[in-house]
Amino acid sequence: MPTSGRLLIFKVQPKLCRLQLIQSFPQGGAVTSIGTLLANHKYLALAINNRIDLYLFNLRYGDNFDLVLQDQRTAGTYTQTVKTCGSQIVVGDLMKGLIVLDIKEHNHLPQSRANGGRATLSEGPSSSHCNVWVNDVLILAINRYLVVDKERNILIFERQMHPTNEIERFKLRTVSQINYGEEITSAVLGSLTTKASSGTGP
Repeated sequence: MPTSGRLLIFKVQPKLCRLQLIQSFPQGGAVTSIGTLLANHKYLALAINNRIDLYLFNLRYGDNFDLVLQDQRTAGTYTQTVKTCGSQIVVGDLMKGLIVLDIKEHNHLPQSRANGGRATLSEGPSSSHCNVWVNDVLILAINRYLVVDKERNILIFERQMHPTNEIERFKLRTVSQINYGEEITSAVLGSLTTKASSGTGP
């Protein structure tokens, strides 16, 4: 695995079509994917090789800010992509399929003083029961995730948001699967609409 990398943060100046590098943060591996979570991009999730790092994005003034490490968790073999939804980090791993991590904020709990009131990552459900070599992930809903993999499959997994047992807590349920016949490397969520032509065509 790569042993070094950098997180680069730019300021975008749209009117001038210009990018200005304002911060560079060395990392102990390749940054393969990035996601932000909660209101005003409060947290920054970095996929570094097979590890997820959670940072608090603390804007001070102007272009000055701090990235405060909250927690780290190993997730799978090598992370292909990270997508976020609410307080969930959905990790698409090269060999281990889909892994969901939850952010737990502890500022309101007395015992949180032990870790400085920092947020933590807790293990959620995964698709470890089936062999999925992830290329990309789309968030369809808070509890449904679409995956395209290297075996030419399109899969939809569902999370039980109110589990009643350990199986429901740690296992994603496969609700749909088709084999497209060709490998899909990337996907975008959206809709296509066409306007009816005024002529005779469709």
